[in-house]
Amino acid sequence: CGVGIWSYLTCHGLGPIVFYDGSLNSDKYIDILDQHLPTAYEKFLPQSPHSKIFQEKKINPISWPPNSADLNLIENMWSILDDKLLKYNINNTEQLKTALKMAWMEISNDTIQKLFESMSKRIRQIIKRRGFASHY
Repeated sequence: CGVGIWSYLTCHGLGPIVFYDGSLNSDKYIDILDQHLPTAYEKFLPQSPHSKIFQEKKINPISWPPNSADLNLIENMWSILDDKLLKYNINNTEQLKTALKMAWMEISNDTIQKLFESMSKRIRQIIKRRGFASHY
């Protein structure tokens, strides 16, 4: 069984897990962002003077290059999620979705904070390796 998932993380916490069928094409991605980014702004940036402007003007934040896994913390979150799924007995798509939600909620704020604190080391390592992959 398989299912597509999307989410985000900030230094303040994790976004919701969003499930989708099939491949994630640009239309699905825009629909997901339209539905979930305003909530993220309200939840994590309520005092930001920019959040209202972003919503009113429908401005998307600068996209993170999809091929930069060395610096993209969500890749680490997917790995952590995979590890947590090992303890679940999953036999179908509904069980997988339930397990994904439960495992996602198990990820601690301490784990998230440690990932964000690792960014300066990641950046230094990428610079040292002249853009080539790091051990992250």
